[in-house]
Amino acid sequence: MNETRQGDDCGVSIPPGFYSDFEERFRGTCEEIAKRQSIYLPILEKAEIFKSDAPILDIGCGRGEWLKLLGQRGYKARGVDLNEKFVLEGQQKGLDIVSGEAIQYLHNQPAGYFSAVTSFHLVEHLPSAQLVEFAAEIFRVLRPGGVMILETPNPENIAVGACSFYLDPSHLAPIPPGLLQFISAQAGFSSPCVARVNAETLGVPLAYLPREAPYSLQLNAVIHLSNQAFYRSPDYSIIAQKGGGETSITGSAELNHLCEPAPMDITHFRELEAEVKAQQAEAKTRDAEAKAQQAEAKTREAQAKVQEAEAKTRDAEAKAQEAGAQLHALVASASWRLTAPLRSIHRLIKLLFAFFNLTVGSH
Repeated sequence: MNETRQGDDCGVSIPPGFYSDFEERFRGTCEEIAKRQSIYLPILEKAEIFKSDAPILDIGCGRGEWLKLLGQRGYKARGVDLNEKFVLEGQQKGLDIVSGEAIQYLHNQPAGYFSAVTSFHLVEHLPSAQLVEFAAEIFRVLRPGGVMILETPNPENIAVGACSFYLDPSHLAPIPPGLLQFISAQAGFSSPCVARVNAETLGVPLAYLPREAPYSLQLNAVIHLSNQAFYRSPDYSIIAQKGGGETSITGSAELNHLCEPAPMDITHFRELEAEVKAQQAEAKTRDAEAKAQQAEAKTREAQAKVQEAEAKTRDAEAKAQEAGAQLHALVASASWRLTAPLRSIHRLIKLLFAFFNLTVGSH
């Protein structure tokens, strides 16, 4: 929000003094802004911008926080801004700032002249056609291996996209990260990445419930939606490098640190819920299998007992058959036949004694 913009409908310019006061009120102190912008210094170091005599250009430099920070690190940097008050105050501070309109200034620069081009909170002031031209011009004026950094409000944050973005009366429309990334790629940058930044300015987001808490998945999904709506980074930047340089920042730790993967959406929690349900179903299946195995074991045990009883029955039958065979053999033997008369006499004597005892007893 550093460049004074003329009203598209009424042709009335916002007074420079109004805009500088607006910056003081809503953008933050110079120290705060410098601290936020310092996160980009490792990117410049990784790209070895310091080895080049080509200057860094900051378009819409405003109060000059970034220019001052670059100067402290030994970089040669120039700023351009349309706000006369910012230009005058920056020059009084010893900063290299010139007055000019962004695209027109780029048009007047030779190709491959700058080692890096940065712009903080300017692109949201440009109509779509100018935004496309802006990115293309930046690509043209960068030397091979040069870096582009474009920072703008992040409409992924609902509070930004629906409210705070419109605090600045010169803003046109929020730019979704994917759109600015696409425009940068169309301009010629091979791997522009999205860095979601300044989340620390929003405070601490809501804490998630422990996994073991009742209904944690469903409640955490609601918490996640709330955090993503109101605690997602209020700003993002497109960081890109022109090809052909000696040092590439693609895949570097410095770049990956800023360009982390996009925050997960509610789909992640739906996948987790589906995963939990699948695990529960699997657990039920394992439980059913265990019970089936137990039933099968009991069946095998019962079958073993039946087989044991059958074996005992067969053993008893075998013994009975053996005893019958022995008895039959005894009856059929010669000694049994020879002693048959004696057994008859023995039975007769027993009958006579019984009769005698009965007769005597009656007298």
